[in-house]
Amino acid sequence: KTSVYPTPTKTVTSTVQNADGTWTITYDVTVSLPGVGPSNPDGLSAKYNLSDTLKFGAGITVTSATWSGQSSGTFSGTTAQLAMAKTIAAGATHTYTVTANATVPVSAYPSATAVAGKVPPEVIGSTSGVPVRCAVPAPRVTPVEKPGMSFSV
Repeated sequence: KTSVYPTPTKTVTSTVQNADGTWTITYDVTVSLPGVGPSNPDGLSAKYNLSDTLKFGAGITVTSATWSGQSSGTFSGTTAQLAMAKTIAAGATHTYTVTANATVPVSAYPSATAVAGKVPPEVIGSTSGVPVRCAVPAPRVTPVEKPGMSFSV
């Protein structure tokens, strides 16, 4: 019997500075399993556990975070269990959308352009679209069949 393992990815979909100066950061965590083909010749399904950790960098404080998609809930602290023993079919992709609200201090912006907590143009135009020192860490997927094995992106 061939083993197949899901692959997680995390992609920031939006960052918005709110009127009160806080930021709303939205990103998708996807878990995919290859369809029938070289990576999954028998078209097997798999089960996975998925956790996500909010870790936005020095000085940035997450004030709230939720997720929706294959399951939904509210983060309690900085880590959430998005899925436990979730079955994914061959060729399927599961999407979990995380929305976090955070305070980003002036010190997180480039010092030459920080102005009273307002986002400088180079942050808005950054390739990641996320405030400086605010990159999202990789999700963690653990195949149920091999609990000691973990996958990171």
